[in-house]
Amino acid sequence: MGNSWFQFQQFRIEQGRASMKVCTDSCLFGAFVPLDGFKKIIDVGAGTGLLGLMAAQRNLTLDIDFLEPDSDSFLDLNVNIQQSPWANRCSAYNMNLNDWKSKKQDLYDLVLCNPPYFVNHLLSPDNQRNMAQHIEGEEWQNWLFNLRSLVKKTGIIWLLLPAEGFNRLEASFSPAGLKPIEIHQITQNKRPFRYFVALQAGLKSKEIKNAQHELRSEIGTLSGWANDLMKNYYL
Repeated sequence: MGNSWFQFQQFRIEQGRASMKVCTDSCLFGAFVPLDGFKKIIDVGAGTGLLGLMAAQRNLTLDIDFLEPDSDSFLDLNVNIQQSPWANRCSAYNMNLNDWKSKKQDLYDLVLCNPPYFVNHLLSPDNQRNMAQHIEGEEWQNWLFNLRSLVKKTGIIWLLLPAEGFNRLEASFSPAGLKPIEIHQITQNKRPFRYFVALQAGLKSKEIKNAQHELRSEIGTLSGWANDLMKNYYL
């Protein structure tokens, strides 16, 4: 893969407003999700495009759609795509998931999604942050149904979820016709921190791959697992 574009270019994350941080867990997720054998994927709720652009760097044959409803984030997303070396394989749409589902007929091999994961939590005074991070319980079920409608029969949905919400949200997978095929627990100080979850539709039974990964070493630096994932992106 060689040197990463992210090492040398400033990733645009704000447009005259409070910044939406590019977090370590999102970067790890973008570096972790398997991409071999896929041709067309979509980054849903793409924000400024981190996950999709990391995928574009990792797999040079992928065509990638980016879906982002927030107008300010969409501006930043377009700048990041155009400044990247992979703009010819990337298409961005300023649209929410419900509208996209009704207008777009293509099906994808893979969905990447860092969803609005705080369910029924106290809202922030920042409306943009609320849109990016909060979703009501009933909306979550609809979100999963809509994600399922995007993938081919053998397609996979990868979600990045917080530890505090995973147990609640896990019960929504089956009613949406989705079954976990991989669950990776990311721990911090030996405590659950994030989950990387792969879902697939139409499975009757399949052994679930469960794994646990520690985010940091005892001295606070990235663990060997995390460092191996990130070494191609950060100096």
